[in-house]
Amino acid sequence: MPTSRRRLRRSVREEVFREYCTNSSIHGYLNNTDEDVVGMLKNLSLSRHGTLGLCQYCNQYMLCGEHLKETLTEEGFCYTFNMMPEEDIFRKSSLQTDYTYTESWFPFSEHETLTPLYARGAGLHAGLTLFLRQIKEDVDYMCTGFSQGYKLMIHDPGEYPQVSMRNMRIPFGHEISIALKPQMMITSQSAADFSWEKRQCFFNHERHLRYFKIYNQENCELECLTNVTQAMCGSISYDVETTQTTLDLEKFLRVNHEYDRSDKFYITTIAIYFKESYFITSKRSELDIHFPAITICPETKVHAKKLNFTAEMEALLKDYNDNNGTSDRES
Repeated sequence: MPTSRRRLRRSVREEVFREYCTNSSIHGYLNNTDEDVVGMLKNLSLSRHGTLGLCQYCNQYMLCGEHLKETLTEEGFCYTFNMMPEEDIFRKSSLQTDYTYTESWFPFSEHETLTPLYARGAGLHAGLTLFLRQIKEDVDYMCTGFSQGYKLMIHDPGEYPQVSMRNMRIPFGHEISIALKPQMMITSQSAADFSWEKRQCFFNHERHLRYFKIYNQENCELECLTNVTQAMCGSISYDVETTQTTLDLEKFLRVNHEYDRSDKFYITTIAIYFKESYFITSKRSELDIHFPAITICPETKVHAKKLNFTAEMEALLKDYNDNNGTSDRES
């Protein structure tokens, strides 16, 4: 490629980034502050109303907003079903005071559902089915590479999701069924008479986590990673910020509910259920085990109508050529 051509492309690329990094229309999202990182992710995330179609739980169709919450993770903004409230997962001293890690979409008490939910049986009819939609125009291979679809994580309701650590990929336009075979481990209280060195495990009250109320392996590993990152880098990941931050998420909660009905969608169906009735209890018509928490993250994060670098570069290139009297054929 001729040198002048490379210089022209580099100049156009720099102009695009300079325009977006200083443009007041995005509220200075890219000025290297904690608030702007989360704000930028929120601004570039796909609309939840455009992503989540219908949900079905225990053979009943429902609005996804009644059970799914918007969750801030290291993968960006995801959607989680059946996770415990953040005040039951995190210690109060570690919770954000300016924003929440999970956002319920209905602020009124009549729409609230107690979590975690118990499984009501086995089989597809007693599980969770998600109907997801993705506008084909929004699929951008430059953003996420050739892996397009969703990242799905199945985890304990008391575990805050680390999607990058453990997930399965769900492609667009497929019907996926996942049958779970849970294993429940119950520790006898008599084991408390032995030291933790001998039993090789801890009871929940024996170990104190700084950020989490619930002690389990996943929460412990996340806290350990946070502490090491803080010690080595002097900062922590945006999705586990402590109370020192000044982040305000409220202004990012307004999204456009409208979409062009003529757009073509990928329709993806995900069904998750218990394979058999493993832990039946005689006290109630439910399984004596919680239904797992389900976190789903769209791989395609950038909304094409919000941020279209290709269109911007074409416009800037045309403007550059018009102003400088150059043509694409010049070398």
